[in-house]
Amino acid sequence: MVDRPILFSGPMVRAIQSDIKGQTRRVMKPAPGKQSAWLTPEKLQRAPTATMAVNPADSRVGAQLEHPKGGPLTWVKCPYGNVGDRLWVREELRRSTIGHWVYGADEQAISMRHTDPRAKEMVAWAHHKEGNRCPPMHMPHWASRLTLEITGLRVERLRAITEADAEAEGVREASLGDPHVISPDYVGPLPRVTAPALVLWEFLWRSINGDESWDANPWVWVVEFKRVQP
Repeated sequence: MVDRPILFSGPMVRAIQSDIKGQTRRVMKPAPGKQSAWLTPEKLQRAPTATMAVNPADSRVGAQLEHPKGGPLTWVKCPYGNVGDRLWVREELRRSTIGHWVYGADEQAISMRHTDPRAKEMVAWAHHKEGNRCPPMHMPHWASRLTLEITGLRVERLRAITEADAEAEGVREASLGDPHVISPDYVGPLPRVTAPALVLWEFLWRSINGDESWDANPWVWVVEFKRVQP
């Protein structure tokens, strides 16, 4: 079993804590190194099929892509591991007005004494430019409070998501005008119409990744997980 980091925004952290989020979708990308030198995102997305496959060399799970003209194109490693592996959640950290470090999603204090030398290190992780904020990508492992166990893994096109999957992503059917649909602190302009979870999830994806990402309908890793209780 291997532990790997995975980033989540504040609203998604809250959804995981509430046990209403058990899936996440991440766009498939070429593996760093030699593969990324020739397998551009455009070539990858033109593959007509992608099926889960195990690399016999190291037993890692990935996706076998088909060439647009037929035959195999390449195998892409899944960066999240395999069923049974664990993911530790990286999220935004902030320094409160009284100097303590808290989790940005809910302002919960980090289990760390104010005099702990790691508090000074946190400022270094925040790159000094934002001394009161530590972005998720720089959050250290020891500060993670959420561990997820992978229970399912597959690859599919982004827009293949179903209503049930959208709900598993943490979105619920409700009014688009309700600020609590996507996140408790969302106050953006939304039409006041009732919409299914799938429509709301599409709105959420577009707001994070852009309209061009949704329109491209890329291959995505679908990671199913459960929260590991401490």
